[in-house]
Amino acid sequence: MSRHSRLRIVVTGVLVAETPLHVGGFGESVETDMPLARDGRGNLYVPGTSLAGPLRSWCRERFAADDFREIWGFSEQDKGHAAHVIIEDATIKDSASILIEIRDGVGIDRNTGTAADQIKYDRAVLPRGTKLSFGMEVDVPVDLSTERTKAMFGHLLEALEAGRIKIGAARTRGLGRVKLVEGEVKIQTLDTPEGIIAMLRRGGTSETISSLLSHGDEVYLKACPRLDIEIAWKPTLPVMVKAGMEGIAVDTVPLVSGSGNSVAPVLPGASIKGVLRNQAERIIRTVLGRDAPNDSNSTQRFLAQIQLPLIDALFGTAGSEQRPDLGLGVLDVDDCYATQTTTREAWDAIVEARNDAELLEKLQVAHLGNWSKADQVAIDRWTGGAADGLLFSLLEPRRQKWEPIRLSLDLARLNKAERLPALALVFFLFRDLTDSLITFGFGRNRGMGAVAIDSIKLTGFDLDEL
Repeated sequence: MSRHSRLRIVVTGVLVAETPLHVGGFGESVETDMPLARDGRGNLYVPGTSLAGPLRSWCRERFAADDFREIWGFSEQDKGHAAHVIIEDATIKDSASILIEIRDGVGIDRNTGTAADQIKYDRAVLPRGTKLSFGMEVDVPVDLSTERTKAMFGHLLEALEAGRIKIGAARTRGLGRVKLVEGEVKIQTLDTPEGIIAMLRRGGTSETISSLLSHGDEVYLKACPRLDIEIAWKPTLPVMVKAGMEGIAVDTVPLVSGSGNSVAPVLPGASIKGVLRNQAERIIRTVLGRDAPNDSNSTQRFLAQIQLPLIDALFGTAGSEQRPDLGLGVLDVDDCYATQTTTREAWDAIVEARNDAELLEKLQVAHLGNWSKADQVAIDRWTGGAADGLLFSLLEPRRQKWEPIRLSLDLARLNKAERLPALALVFFLFRDLTDSLITFGFGRNRGMGAVAIDSIKLTGFDLDEL
């Protein structure tokens, strides 16, 4: 069946990853459990479907159903039509030269406090600063208001420019935040010979996102209550997440991540969210008087341990027949980076240092003289001396400054009955943070990970809808 459109909105630009990004591909890898998507030539890329899904979801949550269905398509029994939106596969600039990072993940048994059996995985991620090409075309149907369609996509592009839309996997655990830069919008008319010729020549009338938004009175934007949170903090003891590799002169080194040729220590959003979830579970279990299950096989026991009222909705879990709406959590936590950076070459030299003297020299070259090596040893309970084979060392990032921890609470995705209890639980977590009852990262039970909170900034949107 032919489709009749009066004009086309063409958008091009660049999506810059503000946090690391994972879009999985088909096939297996000897390096990681979850490799990145690659095209037929072996180049890294992001499929258009992985972009269209989050954009479509954002529009569904914010626009009237009729407008949304007309533009993005629908299928309902014997009725429906395809979307009028085409989103191109995103190529990655300098794909061959990008240094892929590996992120480890592990489930924690709530009874033992150690790694849960068979809940261990890792994924490959594109580093922060990765640039993706972005191309989108929207054919405006003749029976749909041009002004309303312009306004809809003006709001969508505004959200992309503000970095409020995430793509890929682990979007609530630190990954996937992208920001549109160098965005260009062209309007191509399809109902005149001149307009069709201009379209074939990739021309058209230039517009700005602001001019698209000037038609905002033509579209109804749903209220979506959200709370953005920025926590300014500083470590009172060394804070780090253990890297998945070991050094030569030192056994345990901090996990680093970066952009381009610079790297910095990072607290992954998954690590921060896991710590907050653990404390939230303690609060809910205390209120309910319920212990964590400790029966059945290890995998089923772990899945049963993490299922708790309100925790499931706030932090995420697999859906169930009782709550098919559950899945992705509504609490979104970004990766948090140290402000002090060094070059990748300098960091590689630190990891490859062969002795203590060389390690100290490489730390000075990297301007990390405030870091230090710490030796740890287990004590033999019989002799009182060092236990054989249980000596290890770690590289501690001391007097390190960090960016704020950034969280977002998407209350629109909660049932109305759950919104105020969820806010209350989050505020209890803030209380425990300011009381220094929550620690982050590696070695939290061995004199590391303590933090002090300087301030907590809350920015609310549409909170009158609670």
